[in-house]
Amino acid sequence: MSLRVVIASAGSGKTQRLAELAIHTLADSSVKSSEQGVLAITFTRNAAAELRTRILNLLSQSQDPIRRELARGIILGQVSLYTQTIDSLVRELYQQIAPLLGVSVYDDLIIEEEDQIEVAQVLGRHVLSQMRSPIQWRILRGYLEQAVKKSARRVIPEAFMRREFLRLMQEEPLRLLVRKALYEALRTGKLSMLSMEWAKALSIEKPEALFVPHLIGAMEVYRQKNGRLFLSDVTALVQLTARHLGPLISEHTSFYRHLLVDEAQDTSPQQWEILRPLIEELTSRENGEVTLIGDPKQSIYAWRGADFRQLMKFYHRASHVEVLSHNFRSGRSIVEWNNSLYTNLPEKLSSYLAKRKSKSKSESEPQANDVKAHAIEALEELYKSESVSQKPAQDTIGQVRVYRLDYNGDKIALRESRRRVLIDILEELRGKGVSPEETALLVRRNDQIRELIELLPEYPLQVQQVSLGSCPSLQVTFHYILGEADAVASTYAVTYQMLPVLQELGARLESEVSPLAKWQVFYEVYTNWMTHGVEHHMPFWKLLLSHLHAFLHAHPFYGRAEIGRWWEEKARYYALELPPMQGVYPILTIHRAKGLAWEAVILPFVEWELLSKRWTHAQWRSLQRADLPAALAEAFSSIEPILSSDSSIPLPIKVSSKSSEMMHLYRDYLREYVVESVNLHYVATTRARACLYLIAAAPSKGAHAQKGVYTWQGFWNSPELSEELWS
Repeated sequence: MSLRVVIASAGSGKTQRLAELAIHTLADSSVKSSEQGVLAITFTRNAAAELRTRILNLLSQSQDPIRRELARGIILGQVSLYTQTIDSLVRELYQQIAPLLGVSVYDDLIIEEEDQIEVAQVLGRHVLSQMRSPIQWRILRGYLEQAVKKSARRVIPEAFMRREFLRLMQEEPLRLLVRKALYEALRTGKLSMLSMEWAKALSIEKPEALFVPHLIGAMEVYRQKNGRLFLSDVTALVQLTARHLGPLISEHTSFYRHLLVDEAQDTSPQQWEILRPLIEELTSRENGEVTLIGDPKQSIYAWRGADFRQLMKFYHRASHVEVLSHNFRSGRSIVEWNNSLYTNLPEKLSSYLAKRKSKSKSESEPQANDVKAHAIEALEELYKSESVSQKPAQDTIGQVRVYRLDYNGDKIALRESRRRVLIDILEELRGKGVSPEETALLVRRNDQIRELIELLPEYPLQVQQVSLGSCPSLQVTFHYILGEADAVASTYAVTYQMLPVLQELGARLESEVSPLAKWQVFYEVYTNWMTHGVEHHMPFWKLLLSHLHAFLHAHPFYGRAEIGRWWEEKARYYALELPPMQGVYPILTIHRAKGLAWEAVILPFVEWELLSKRWTHAQWRSLQRADLPAALAEAFSSIEPILSSDSSIPLPIKVSSKSSEMMHLYRDYLREYVVESVNLHYVATTRARACLYLIAAAPSKGAHAQKGVYTWQGFWNSPELSEELWS
């Protein structure tokens, strides 16, 4: 058995180590060449391409002629090196098992999201056409009124139905069945005996419970009549096969003997279950190897299902364990500052809470502190000194500075104070010779990007990733295609002398038959825009034209209406990745910054939660059936045969911090959030090579929840917690 787990902290050369391990297998002369294959799983296509390039570069630059020949063999396909994403692996596994299970083959599936948009449109129209009785219309009206109340805007029934179907298509089949069973139990009164706490936790509104089952039922009928599956169905089918028919999945390992999983901390329980047969098969072979590489401290995707705890379980039972302890990215001061902050953080939080607990006279505060103590225990496990402390490998010294801004409730004064500090930092960096493109401003939320742009109008700032929907000329063009041009769109079109072109755009699209002719219509509109003064929009249009060409090629008979729906539901959200521009300061979110590095990093708003968080929206949580009230457990009796063997069931639930029956759920939720909050801070403070700046406003006098350990804002403004880290 050979199971290796590598913990790779920030800047520790993870990609290099991954490439070295792959090369070691590929160049192993002790086994047959046909048994040297490597499969490396990454989470993005870019990461997969980067890893493959790194391996080929290392081989081709080697002094060993055998290794140089190995690079040639990989390029020619004579040596098995596979680098792919986890999603592409799932599709590959489905193709492998589908014929054996007697289900639809790959070519018959709804794979492209553009296809899903059209299916959602068909299903939405079908459901609306079936609304014949007054009762059905009353149910639909109630559901639409509920949606209008939540969104505070007008809802068009057909578009709303399409979006609801698209949302449901993304959910696992088991969750859809749970929803359906839950709604049925509510509709028939089976949940009337639930306590007030459980009723609030489920928080299902009657219009939703009455109407959504119709949508789920329509999807089931569509599957049966058309013999097609949604992408969520494919993943679920592969997962069930991995759970109950593992050998069918493990057959995939006949193509390689070493499986490497990159960014293993971001793998979800569902993905781990799919990987498990591959891991078990390879670790049971004499020459098989499995390497899991990642960093639990950089796990920042819990909101999309990532769970680093499985990686830690493998870590504790691995036959080979590595901790990459050198930092090749940051200067000495930055590395030592981060070591001091994160290794001491759990103890400081515990000490602060203990003092508050001893002073507290409230009965509820000790209980709240106990919940927070549970979260701190998770931090203690994760941020042990041996897995956090790094040795600086760079000769540079580096610099860290923390700015604490006074705040007495005057938001305008705080805004001006933050602006002055930012200008001082940028001018200092300019004086040091640090270029703008090597000075990144990292934020937690997208709205803070807009605030930064408003704070620094005299500085050239560049948002690193921008959606097509933010491009005005594209927005106005599709307003005319959709027949929704208002006074603002008309004024914009007149300003750039584009009104005649846009007014005839819809008719031109209707008159064209071939995909190429429709695409050429858009190309002509694009060239017109460019000649009328919006040349800076060119990258947005080029990205649109590229996606539009593929869309029309796949759907040659689509016309104006279908192209408009594609824009509304999909194309407007395509992100344009902007390359670094000379003389321009990049702005991006911390999530986007993961894996990147700059000479200088500025964190202008270090003010998010630390040990506090409200559970504001219903979230899917797995509960043990033994913990469910009898009435709720009975509601799921109809789907009992397909529930997982671990006796748990997913529920869309929302729990208050004052809950007594479900305090354990809130405790686990807060633990996950606190770990992610600290991990986000860790990712942010480990991006800088030479200079790191943090800016945090002081909590206002009446803001109890922001003081001390409750937010990073409070932490950075409490001398007892962070004073030695200020300068």
